[in-house]
Amino acid sequence: MSTRLAVRDGLGGGAARIAALAALGLALVACGGSAAPSAERAPVASAIPAAPAAGSSAPPTEPPGRVSIRLPYTAISVVNAPLWVAKEGGYLAEEGLDADVEYIATSTTLTQAMLAGEVAIANSGLEALTTANLAGADLVGIAVGTDRFIFRIYGGPAVRSLLELRGQRVGISRYGSKTDTVTRLLLKRSGMDPDRDVTVLQVGGVPEILAALESGAVDAGALSPPTMFRTPVGYNLLVDTTEVDITFHQAMLITPRRYLAENEALVRRAVRGYLRGVARYKQDKAFASAVTGKYTQTDDPEILELTWVAEDRVLPRVPLVRQDAIQLALDEAAAQHPEARTRNPADFYDNRLVQEQEANGFIASLYR
Repeated sequence: MSTRLAVRDGLGGGAARIAALAALGLALVACGGSAAPSAERAPVASAIPAAPAAGSSAPPTEPPGRVSIRLPYTAISVVNAPLWVAKEGGYLAEEGLDADVEYIATSTTLTQAMLAGEVAIANSGLEALTTANLAGADLVGIAVGTDRFIFRIYGGPAVRSLLELRGQRVGISRYGSKTDTVTRLLLKRSGMDPDRDVTVLQVGGVPEILAALESGAVDAGALSPPTMFRTPVGYNLLVDTTEVDITFHQAMLITPRRYLAENEALVRRAVRGYLRGVARYKQDKAFASAVTGKYTQTDDPEILELTWVAEDRVLPRVPLVRQDAIQLALDEAAAQHPEARTRNPADFYDNRLVQEQEANGFIASLYR
């Protein structure tokens, strides 16, 4: 049964499109290309209520010059909340960054923009990082937003287990995205072949997966917070990934290795701002929930409470990239990219900047 059916086409071309852009992207990076500010990008609407700052007194590394930078994210999901909090709490600005924190649907689409030289730092997914590098890019993860998956796989009223998905339709956002990765991984762990035993449908994004599930266009789908808490009564929870021991980085800051080498001071500012966002998220639930509500267009207090708890469980204070998470991503990519079996996970990340901020006491100072 074919898995290459698309409800909506868009830019989600997966590894083939990434491979086509890799040469151009690497050439732009080699020429010193960096992210250009986007003057026409519309900011997210609505205001965040004032709340006491947590860990906001830490000074920047040095008196920073102002730099405009795009810093996009790839899903309407709480896994991106540390970045949102860093923006709304003013921490990126205090580090000298006029950051355009914008939504670019799915990790694969954002990676294409990065390879085209349009974006230099982004909050994306581990699966996009590994796929891009296996196709010839040289990106590195520098900080994470989760240390394991934060999804729930829901089935329609007639589907009560993963095994009952055999012969059914499963909704994902885009091929190669986080929803695709977690869905295929869990199906394989249940003894099924995602390419033969189910039909995988691209539907756009996580909110669109829920809409497709409700309309009957798909029989199951992977949802992340807060969307997963909006699932109607009568739909069946098949798997809660926070209760499964699978190490994975559903969100992580990534950048081209060459850009990091040539602009380390600027990337350090972004990491420091991000670390302050992590600390504020974990210590100021009211502010973090308000920010999450703004970016996800959620105003239900119960959903926001559940969402905050879910992310707090998987968000480490010291957000280091884990080698076992990289290895899992490589193992999952090996069917499409046989060379993944021989790649060194250490080539896919650089923890120096986070380790530096842990060693100098900066991270600890955010939790006093």
